Amino acid sequence: MLNSIFNYFYQFLDSFSFLILAVAGLAIIFGMMGIINLAHGEFIMLGAYMFTILAKASVPLFLAVILGALFVGMFGYVVDKLVVSRLYGRPLDSVVATWGISLLLRQGILILMGPSLPGLTTPLGTFAVGESTYSVYRI
Repeated sequence: MLNSIFNYFYQFLDSFSFLILAVAGLAIIFGMMGIINLAHGEFIMLGAYMFTILAKASVPLFLAVILGALFVGMFGYVVDKLVVSRLYGRPLDSVVATWGISLLLRQGILILMGPSLPGLTTPLGTFAVGESTYSVYRI
């Protein structure tokens, strides 16, 4: 019983924390630039793929996270300068443009990397509560 309650609580907090970070990013972008970015999730996906590629190349965890974030930041800067900056103050146009960017990124990653993210071993180890194990990294 206690194990089941902890498992539900852990899964809830894990999913909730990711959603809060994604929503905060969307709110900041819309609040500062007046742009509705439908490619926000794809930028998160690019960061995850870059982190995975770097981790598979034996780059230390902390450095892989920083390099993944820097890569996505630079990519976002280029997309902003080439496409999005021309659409400030035009929310409907920004929806269409960022939706197109979203489709391009999603299909590009599908073509280049395949339909699933390559797996990694759990960084920083795990801990057990009852019969279930949980990642220290996700905490």
